This record gives sequence, structure tokens and C-alpha cells, in this order.
Amino acid sequence: MKEDLPHKFVPDRLESIKPDSAWYAAQLRPNGDNLALENLKRQGFVTFRPLLWETRRNGKGAQRLLRPMFPGYVFVEFDITEPHWTKIRSTRGISRLVGNISGGPSRLPRGLIDLLKQRCAGNMADGMTNALQQGDKVYVSSGPFATFLATVERMDAQRRVWLLIDFMGRAARFSAEADQLVHQRASLETQS
Repeated sequence: MKEDLPHKFVPDRLESIKPDSAWYAAQLRPNGDNLALENLKRQGFVTFRPLLWETRRNGKGAQRLLRPMFPGYVFVEFDITEPHWTKIRSTRGISRLVGNISGGPSRLPRGLIDLLKQRCAGNMADGMTNALQQGDKVYVSSGPFATFLATVERMDAQRRVWLLIDFMGRAARFSAEADQLVHQRASLETQS
């Protein structure tokens, strides 16, 4: 249920809720993620914690896990001219607001959170393997070929995608998991 997970991305809400509010970063206490998110929600704050799929290999095979894009931090939206934002500093699970040298919290650049939400929406899509077709252009998001533009050669049933890249003037073939790929279309839409 969306209400129970305030830190998950809700794709239909990219813009700010309040016209005078801005986004700020809050540092979390160790293992205080869920406690902080729950308490901030209870106090009426809007939060965002970008999560991305990560594949970890162990002795039993591969395991897909949701991991925070910025471990130890959560983004909070509030209006600094309203006095209630000071409650964040004493919220259980929060260590401090990331601030500037004058002691106040540092406002994040306009549009940054919207870009992060768009990126997370693209990377968290479960149907990425189904969306890819032979000949599609994709960027690799992690591993030794991170940021390389590759061409999809084929896909297999284990969510592996076989790719071709131009490496030192030769075509090189390698495989990657679908969640490591960003469609070239999605990448260009995020930049514009």
C-alpha cells in the first residue's frame, strides 16, 4: 500500500506538493532508515529515498535487492519559512540536516529530486527484459562497461541480456542483467 511506504517512488507525483517548499537532505542515524521515515511521515513531512535494484552474487546464485541510491540519507520536503521544520532535527532516526556554513539546512537544486524520481522509475521497472528488443541501444549502468553504449544482441530466460559494444575498434560481446541497463530513449528523456 502506497501510504505504508513513504520512501517508495510514486510515479504519478513528480512535482512538488507545496509551492513554497524545497527539498533538503537529512542524514540518518545508523540503521535508522525505517524509523526516521515512519516518524517523518507521522509528522506530516513528504520524504523521498531513491531505491535501485542491485544484483548480488553469492554461493547460491544471484539475488536481487533494493538498495538506497544514497545510503544514510533521506530527502525531506518542507518550507523553511514555516517553524515546524525544526522538528526534523529531533526526529528519531535522523542524525542531522545537511547544512551550510551559516548553520541552516542547504536547499537542494530545483529539479534534482524530480530527475532522481524519473531515473528511479526507469530503473525499477520490472518489465525491462520484455521492453528490450534485438537491436535496441542501451547504456550499461554498472560493472566494467558502465556508461558504455551497447546494442542488444539477444535475451535469455534467466534475465541475461547479451550485448555488443564497440571496444577499441572491434565488436565485443558480453552479458549483463536487465536491471543494469538503461534504454537510450529513457536516458535522453531524463536529460531534456
